[in-house]
Amino acid sequence: MQKDMLKCLILLSMMVGGHSVFGQIWFKMDLMDDGETYQISLVSEVDWSLPNNLTSTGQVTIKVPTLEFEVAEFESVHPQLEWEYNSRVNAPSESLDIDYLSFGLRRAGRSFEYEAGEEVPIIRFQNALGCSEAISLLDNVQDPLEVTTSRRANIGNQLTVVGARGNAYVGNRGGQVVKCQKVVKTKEAVMEDFTLFPNPANNVINIKLDWTDKSQLGHFLIRDQAGRVVVHQQAEMQEGLNEMQFDISNLDGGMYHVELSNTKNESISLDKFVKIFSASIDGIPSKKEEAEEDPRN
Repeated sequence: MQKDMLKCLILLSMMVGGHSVFGQIWFKMDLMDDGETYQISLVSEVDWSLPNNLTSTGQVTIKVPTLEFEVAEFESVHPQLEWEYNSRVNAPSESLDIDYLSFGLRRAGRSFEYEAGEEVPIIRFQNALGCSEAISLLDNVQDPLEVTTSRRANIGNQLTVVGARGNAYVGNRGGQVVKCQKVVKTKEAVMEDFTLFPNPANNVINIKLDWTDKSQLGHFLIRDQAGRVVVHQQAEMQEGLNEMQFDISNLDGGMYHVELSNTKNESISLDKFVKIFSASIDGIPSKKEEAEEDPRN
């Protein structure tokens, strides 16, 4: 009986943290030299060849500021480990300012061998919206969405390998946050004239701008006072006059900032506007109502 109890305690300790003590694979994310491409690699602490190298399932989850990241130019790098971008959880109640993006292992070849100390690139991708700070790998232990029971979501880092007798993933290496370098440009550098109206606004805002730069895809971001993106809208910027309209009816009353960015990590601060509470507008009496209520009449 005591031996059986000891075995159970050993097995339990092996599984603490959601992975086996035999797991010795780390994930690592970097921003490559071009300043645009993110790369995720795996780093093994052991040598695994057949049959211990057989890999069946895997997933990598990253965290990005909500509405600020769209995966583009996705590439599964290693021919023996085929990955795909397959799921997204936007702004869950546990992390309202974070979106969770996951990549799943689609197929693993038998000939892929793990070598101790070798850093193997597995995934590369870019952000279609340009530079966005605070991109990071999910932490299986500390992330609020991973540990909560209030919402079930298909997120988390995991790599099932025979040699690990289960999940080989043990944690993340490198810096906690991968930051890009945003290039701030002035409005005068790319446009001759700019107008935002009405301001204050209720349901919509309109933007007119005389674009002088070459034609390109622009991303208009409306941020709240905390810097969070609350509206994202893309438009093809053509040389000459461009006109856009943005629906702000769902925004709370307050001050907002409009920013224009592109895929070259260039950002332009456009203007600020005030969103008026609809209730405030409804509460303003008309001139006819004021006249009827005036006791002098």
